[in-house]
Amino acid sequence: MKAVYIFSFIVIMCWGCTRDFQTMNTDPTQFTKATPEAGILAAVKNLNTQMANYNISKYWDLGHLLCQQSNRYDVTDAGLWQNVYQGVLANLQQVVLNYSEDSSFNNRVQIARILQAYTYSILVGNYGPVPLKEANSADHLSSILFDNEDTVYNYVLTTLKDATSKISLSGDKLSYDAVYNGNLQSWVKFANTLRLKIALRCMKNMGALATDNIRDVMADEANTISNAGESAQMSFENVNGNENPYFVKFIKSNTYYPYNPSATGQAPKMSEYLFTLFRSYKDPRLEVYYDSVPLVNRLLLTDTLTS
Repeated sequence: MKAVYIFSFIVIMCWGCTRDFQTMNTDPTQFTKATPEAGILAAVKNLNTQMANYNISKYWDLGHLLCQQSNRYDVTDAGLWQNVYQGVLANLQQVVLNYSEDSSFNNRVQIARILQAYTYSILVGNYGPVPLKEANSADHLSSILFDNEDTVYNYVLTTLKDATSKISLSGDKLSYDAVYNGNLQSWVKFANTLRLKIALRCMKNMGALATDNIRDVMADEANTISNAGESAQMSFENVNGNENPYFVKFIKSNTYYPYNPSATGQAPKMSEYLFTLFRSYKDPRLEVYYDSVPLVNRLLLTDTLTS
């Protein structure tokens, strides 16, 4: 009989200790699901920073230095491959997965989808076949399918069209929109203009699909970007961690080749070679690139070239 009491006491104690165990061990100060604003803003910031670094690494480094590696995905792409899949697409995917079923987040989900399509257009344009259907999936960690270019471009065009058709201009907005400040019409124009650009790119190998998209976009030309003020762009801040990558590389640290590694606060200067080239051909970019520099920051040189 004593054994029965002991057993009953143990059962009661175990039931009492484990009841509501999950709630007791949940940190109330931590969130378990990020807001759409957090995921979208992180993706936008990461993509802008990555593309700035990529422009320097790809179009400066590879344009001036000999790279003998054959691997397309090594450091010469400034981490584009890894950073975009992890820091951009993974964030956007969480927005879509967590909020697609809630109509009160409809517009924010569509913006995330537009950014997904834009990001894949960058990846496929740089690498060719890339993971799409199996990307960022826990079910495909040891091996992953690379989707061919036509499949990826088809996804981009289809997603852009579908996402813009589902945006309601009177619906929900991003509470913090670093690109368009909550203007849903501008997101529609961006998506339509991007679709037109991608369709023109695909004319040769996807003629019918490309033509259909071009006609569809141009039938509502007013909903495309018509001036520079409508461009999709993010403003960086004068805050550590969110400074313009060009400022960080060329002015703040000034350690980027071929500038003086011991100098700080000095902007890069025009080389004699570039000046000679621009001047010899009366290239109008000379005035645009350098005459816009404030006089206080200019280094003036005397032109002694006779021809």
